[in-house]
Amino acid sequence: MELAFTEKFKKDYKKLALVVQRQTDEKLEFFAEKPFHNSFRIKKMQGKQGIYEASINMQYRFLFQIDGSTCFLLRIGTHDILEK
Repeated sequence: MELAFTEKFKKDYKKLALVVQRQTDEKLEFFAEKPFHNSFRIKKMQGKQGIYEASINMQYRFLFQIDGSTCFLLRIGTHDILEK
């Protein structure tokens, strides 16, 4: 699957600690290969049609939307990103 990074995602990513950035890089590489693997703990967001959340680790998650063979990465951060 092709990953497309939104400007908000890129901005959020830059704010992450370096160790979380590295974890994210590894997870997203795996995500591109197996997007619905159980380790991502994917959930459909309530009230947001077609938007899903997935976990980087127990504290950090990312939001995404799939359109055809492209996955648009919308946001990344702690649980707070779900409310923005």
